[in-house]
Amino acid sequence: MSAELVGYDEIRMFFEDGWIDEVLFPVKSGKEATVYCCRACKGRGDAYFALKAYRPRQHRNFRNAAIYQEGRVLGDARTTRAVTSKSRFGRAVEFGGWLHHEFAVLRILHTAGAAVPRPVAVSGSAMLL
Repeated sequence: MSAELVGYDEIRMFFEDGWIDEVLFPVKSGKEATVYCCRACKGRGDAYFALKAYRPRQHRNFRNAAIYQEGRVLGDARTTRAVTSKSRFGRAVEFGGWLHHEFAVLRILHTAGAAVPRPVAVSGSAMLL
């Protein structure tokens, strides 16, 4: 499977940084993202990685994001206003914060011994597990 099928811009960093050699096949697709099986580059210690590539916002069906954002600090007052008003900038900040928060929580849970995938790397709209 070619990288163009999953949106090369989303995952280019994983190729360039030597994490993955090839996207093999989709494992599962949901309303927010698609998970792909990828062949790991030699020397990474793993044969395969899971690549979770999120859909662009206009193609996602996520509702009530406020429930998941409650209690998070978004930045300065300008950034908070942008998120609240749902401006283009505010939506980008909201999504980036959500993705990096998910990655950080997975790292904490994995380190604590929970049965979650080991987070490896994160880019603009994708994470490698």
